[in-house]
Amino acid sequence: MKKLLVVCSIFFTLTCVSPAYAALNLTLTQGVSSALPIAVVPFANDNNLSTIVSSDLNNSGKFKALDPSLMPAKPTDANEVNLDQWKNIKQNDVVVGTISSEGNQYRIHFQLLDVYKSNTPLLDQSMVVSKSQLRQGAHHVSDLVYQMLTGTKGIFSTRIAYILNNQGQYSLEVADYDGYSPKAILVSNQPILSPAWSHDGKKIAYVSYEKNNSHIYISTVATGVRRLVSNFPGINGAPAFSPNDNQLALVLSKGGNTNIFEINLNNNAITQLSSDSAINTEPSFAPNGQSLLFTSDRGGSPQIYRMNLSDHQSNRISFNGTYNARASFSPDGSQIVMLHAGSDTTGYGIGLQDLQSSAFLVLDNSGDDQSPSFAPNGQMVIFATKTGIHRQLALVSTDGRIKLRLPSDQGDVQEPVWSPFLN
Repeated sequence: MKKLLVVCSIFFTLTCVSPAYAALNLTLTQGVSSALPIAVVPFANDNNLSTIVSSDLNNSGKFKALDPSLMPAKPTDANEVNLDQWKNIKQNDVVVGTISSEGNQYRIHFQLLDVYKSNTPLLDQSMVVSKSQLRQGAHHVSDLVYQMLTGTKGIFSTRIAYILNNQGQYSLEVADYDGYSPKAILVSNQPILSPAWSHDGKKIAYVSYEKNNSHIYISTVATGVRRLVSNFPGINGAPAFSPNDNQLALVLSKGGNTNIFEINLNNNAITQLSSDSAINTEPSFAPNGQSLLFTSDRGGSPQIYRMNLSDHQSNRISFNGTYNARASFSPDGSQIVMLHAGSDTTGYGIGLQDLQSSAFLVLDNSGDDQSPSFAPNGQMVIFATKTGIHRQLALVSTDGRIKLRLPSDQGDVQEPVWSPFLN
């Protein structure tokens, strides 16, 4: 198993910097050949909003947004849409809208039309946002359009957390799902590891090296204010929030062996969950809170085990390949994603296992993948991979058909984790 923790000293500062640029730039590398054609017409008084919506839908891999230069008209209201014009260029759906100023705020009004039905919109909605929230407003439009046309909730308003290593300076970053608006929660000249979102999306737990030991902290995303949770001698690692956010699973080496513990965040009471001589690490709660996954080498190689929290009994559940680790549940609890090495391959890839049928699918096999994490709608997985000399983030759909890359121009990006839904 890869060593997660190293004893070292740290100098750190808290920041709340929100650069206007994107540290990461999302690029679709593989989409669905049958992607649905959709036209997002530039909104009246558009402030780049329609471009963001088009990009979101393209990034999903399930839609192909029409280039505005190829549009036969630029309507801004459903009543102005000539359905035959859009049928003639083989578009399925059209999004039109306006942006209007209301004092210090902006009203976004948009409509979604099915070209083959009528001018009666499938969606006809408005929202009021501040100037600084226009990009979030665009993502919300994308979410609503995506959900209406696919039946699945969109993830464009969600966020990702990751560690950025820029020539030995580490930062815990939070950004929009597409890499825009990065914000440093913590900056340090020593490693930061294992970020984990709370289920309300307001906090992140992580490991930071301070005072010659690893420590676990919980930081409030909005303010950067943090709380020390665990600073026992030896290993303090791999934090994971329970579904109700009242407990934190973590890995400690107190007592000599590396085992999984649970701390009650209301009263700081600690319960030991595993107690054997194996290395037990990387806990992850089931959505119903009744069990958790963890990695153990008790069988001779790292594999995934599931612990029943009512009696602390564990069973091995990964049997594909020679190495499986860093597992987590899909939001509905029906699947798990993991770091995987097959018997006929070298290096690490990303594997997906169905818990009911035990069917196993390799989603990516780049050879140097790490840290997979489900999107909150269960449709995508984010992970870190290495291309050339730099580590970057990547996304893959849970059927393996859609792939994206988020290359960084500021250093190596690692240990990503996707936020829950934030609205």
